[in-house]
Amino acid sequence: NSKEAITAAINSGEKQIEIDLRKGIDGKIYLSHDPIDNFKNPGLQLTDLVTALNIIAESKNQDVTIFFDIKESGIIEKLDEAILKTDQKNKLNGNYISISFRHFVMGFKFEILLTARKLNPGRPLIFCYIPLNIIKVLGKFITALGQSKITEICNIIDKFAGSHLAKDLAQTCVKINKEELNETNNQGTNTLELYTTLPPDIILKTINYVCIPAILANKKLTNQLHKKGVNVAVWGVSETNIQKAIVDSGADLVITDNPDIFPSTSSISEK
Repeated sequence: NSKEAITAAINSGEKQIEIDLRKGIDGKIYLSHDPIDNFKNPGLQLTDLVTALNIIAESKNQDVTIFFDIKESGIIEKLDEAILKTDQKNKLNGNYISISFRHFVMGFKFEILLTARKLNPGRPLIFCYIPLNIIKVLGKFITALGQSKITEICNIIDKFAGSHLAKDLAQTCVKINKEELNETNNQGTNTLELYTTLPPDIILKTINYVCIPAILANKKLTNQLHKKGVNVAVWGVSETNIQKAIVDSGADLVITDNPDIFPSTSSISEK
């Protein structure tokens, strides 16, 4: 999530790169995995979206697809506006390929993906999904509505998914089967949508991929999603889990911090 990392990834030949987008207090969009107000270092320099798009647009290597992980509401509209301006600025460049036609949008919040679909019907979408029914230990927490239990849920998910939901719970609205849990922040900048079954058909008919933690991937779940016409993506906790997920689940897409573990296949670099 920095201009240096994007430049390095493009120059090293990566063809698919994921970056995370958050809103700054100045209204601009920045590259950041965690909420921006979580950063305590006043000297921390974040890369803004426009700078990132310019690096991608001006690169000699145009064979690069960008995966935008939208972390908050109110970003997708600004993303599309910034992409349009970047495309218009560079459209006369001989080798330029429009970013409008080479990006994915992904996220945990379906409303964001639905907006993305309406604004650009041809854009591929990825819904991040935690299959609760596979994590059996969570069963006893599903109906528990207290803050402490919700924190336990988030801690378990963090362990599996490599996320930081428990740390950011004060800014997270947690929903199970579309119902908000008590004592969560229903105005939070993050939304975690959990389901005890497959995601509803309205979601599956809107998106192109369901993305699940590699450690929770299995062939049965992949087959269920394939029958719904949806591709399956996995992201890591470790390279071992990712490799096992590919063999055991037949995943269609892999998201990893270490693409070198797959020398003969394409993968996405979260860096």
